[in-house]
Amino acid sequence: MKTSSPTPITFTIDRQNRAPSAQMEEALKDLPHIAQLASKDTSWPIQGHIQIKVSTPQTMLTDMRKAHEGDPRIPGKFNQIKVKIAHFKPFSSGKFKEVHGLAHRNQATNQNFIVINDIKGLSADVIKHSLYHELIHIGQFQNHPDSYKEIQKLGILHLVSNNVFGHNSTESNTILNTLNKKYLKIFEGQATRLNEIHDNHYFPNQSIQPAEKKPNFISAKINLVNRFEKNKLGNPHKEGAAFFADKSVVAPDVNRHFIIQLSDEEQAIISKVEKKLDEGKIPFRAPDISLNPFSIISKVHEAEKAHTRMDLGLK
Repeated sequence: MKTSSPTPITFTIDRQNRAPSAQMEEALKDLPHIAQLASKDTSWPIQGHIQIKVSTPQTMLTDMRKAHEGDPRIPGKFNQIKVKIAHFKPFSSGKFKEVHGLAHRNQATNQNFIVINDIKGLSADVIKHSLYHELIHIGQFQNHPDSYKEIQKLGILHLVSNNVFGHNSTESNTILNTLNKKYLKIFEGQATRLNEIHDNHYFPNQSIQPAEKKPNFISAKINLVNRFEKNKLGNPHKEGAAFFADKSVVAPDVNRHFIIQLSDEEQAIISKVEKKLDEGKIPFRAPDISLNPFSIISKVHEAEKAHTRMDLGLK
């Protein structure tokens, strides 16, 4: 009996009519080798066609959204509100300077995408590090598609719960906690742990030059709030890497961690929010952090207090 051989991996590079940096071009030339490393280190076949979209901090959000176009996990009745929410980012100024890359598998077209951010000053090895990380995600999507579909569903249900029940509601917090602590901890944890194991050998020159400019007073306060809000949500990369510190990140052993078990409470809340999505009557509720200066000042004070407590080793 003949077994079908794996489909060779191929790439299409979409430079979007821009001239990428020399460092980006150097990293892209190494894509086939980086894909081989990701496949070897996970013991998963990473195969098929992958579209690499070279982005910028200014266009990252738009490019990420385009990768999801036509995906059935985003119902048409909810798509417009999702776009509204994506644009309502009072603390981001529309630029993604910390997001180096994003991987996605479109369930409508079965296309694999990696959006890679061409940030000024990154060395080629930083970009290769990001490509390696995102290619591991592609391997996860291909080898554990059901768990990946749950991640996509929970991301949408979190937005639904924010707008139906409120941003700090039990429903919203439960879904976000399930997404971060049970799913993203495994997906991001394996990829981050593999980065920790292999980066020094594979990508030793992870320098960022020139040094980032010191932010002005307002930017510094906004950055502090951003870090504070992120810490409240948990850090699936860091927590996941710690989870895998004494566990195998290689198949077949790692596969068992991608079978996610949910509690009865989590299942009940997910079903409750799914029902609201099916009903289709979803209001637009602006995030609790609004553009109101007094709200921003309040958040800065809250973040500064938390930051001081962290400096003192308090929780």
